[in-house]
Amino acid sequence: MARLCPACDGLDVKRFSENIDARKISSLTYASRKFPELMHYKLLECEGCLILFTEASLETEKLF
Repeated sequence: MARLCPACDGLDVKRFSENIDARKISSLTYASRKFPELMHYKLLECEGCLILFTEASLETEKLF
């Protein structure tokens, strides 16, 4: 089932596969001034407006 684009309701296309390595996650993972791990959820690109978005959503508890 395709997800609609959150910006324009267009159909999505898969752009990048998920790339998450739990072994690389540490207390510094979300620091802004460091070399990035380049991890991300599966990203989708809208064919209509070209916005990138993800199907995944985090549980609020995991953010704290």
